[in-house]
Amino acid sequence: RKCKSIRAGAFFGKNMTSVSAPSVEYIGEKAFGQCKNLQSIQLNHWLKGIGEYAFYICESLMSIKIDAKVLPPYLFYKCSSLKNVSIGRGVEELGLYSLSFCDSLKKVKIPASVHKIGQVCFEYTPLIELEFEKEYHWIARNDYGQELRISPDMLKNPEANVLFFKKHDEYDFMVDPSISMLENMTEKEA
Repeated sequence: RKCKSIRAGAFFGKNMTSVSAPSVEYIGEKAFGQCKNLQSIQLNHWLKGIGEYAFYICESLMSIKIDAKVLPPYLFYKCSSLKNVSIGRGVEELGLYSLSFCDSLKKVKIPASVHKIGQVCFEYTPLIELEFEKEYHWIARNDYGQELRISPDMLKNPEANVLFFKKHDEYDFMVDPSISMLENMTEKEA
């Protein structure tokens, strides 16, 4: 209960079925990577940091609630049984390949706190619905300097959102702060 961090690679490839880490604030890179029998994880409701590949190829993991500020690259890469990902309201960024090759993941809800979605985030994941909690204007840029602007009206249909993001998976998506923040401020915040 007093453990505050799990070092990089600490349980890499171990034969475990569950983890309860309610006091852990930091999880190192590949800490639980390739724990192929890991089915459930109970994490601190507010992780301060988590390393790349922390849960990649956890083939038996079926659901998780995560609230770290950033879901780093390859976080749940090839978690083939993952059906439910509850992205907490503290998450600001979904990293490169963070939810890719998740063969059982069909629906994802993006909370209002998310302001960046990395390239190929949902690559080879059979999503049917991608829902956005807040109506933001987004800017998307790829490695060649090409840019797309996405209005809230373009992201109102969860089924169409999946097709849109998969078609443009080589882009990094970021909330356009010059428009979205102003539009979504309360009168008191303004």
